Amino acid sequence: MSLIDTWIAAERENGCDTTQSAINKMNKAVGSIIKSNRVWEWGAGVQRPPIKITNYMLKTCILYSMRKIKPRIGLTDNEIIKLADMLALPKRKD
Repeated sequence: MSLIDTWIAAERENGCDTTQSAINKMNKAVGSIIKSNRVWEWGAGVQRPPIKITNYMLKTCILYSMRKIKPRIGLTDNEIIKLADMLALPKRKD
């Protein structure tokens, strides 16, 4: 299991019935034009996703993971979102 695999599983649970629909959702959310072959390269470890994509995937995966275990730890939705934001990588200064 990897970040990419977990992200795809999370997006499927969030209503994306294909990997392409998950990619389209991500592209719209972050303003990118990523294609499916790039995602497969990330999953195979050939390339690493850019920071803004990694942060999007991390947030999606953290929210997905926390919802799976939420009844056991008792966090509010806002606390889960705050946790996801706190674990995001810093934006690169250009």
